[in-house]
Amino acid sequence: MFHSRLHSFSRLVISLALSLILAAGLASFADDAKAQDKRQNAPGEFDFYVLSLSWSPSFCEEAAERGGRSQIQCSGRPYAFVVHGLWPQDENGFP
Repeated sequence: MFHSRLHSFSRLVISLALSLILAAGLASFADDAKAQDKRQNAPGEFDFYVLSLSWSPSFCEEAAERGGRSQIQCSGRPYAFVVHGLWPQDENGFP
């Protein structure tokens, strides 16, 4: 009887110790995640955005003059804008 109580008590102690270790590990992981979120969600320091576009017929004309046409870019909708990106920009150039 004493042996079974000792066994139950030791299992309880081990369970509590493992729970504390797990809780400490999760808490440190949560702190790291919060610190990372603050860095990643900080707004950029720039003045404005540049929307970079090109008019595709001019690309297709130049490709035809060079002796070939890009089948991917010059087929389907021949008269459309091609979006190259929305880029952050400073008054004095790229940030």
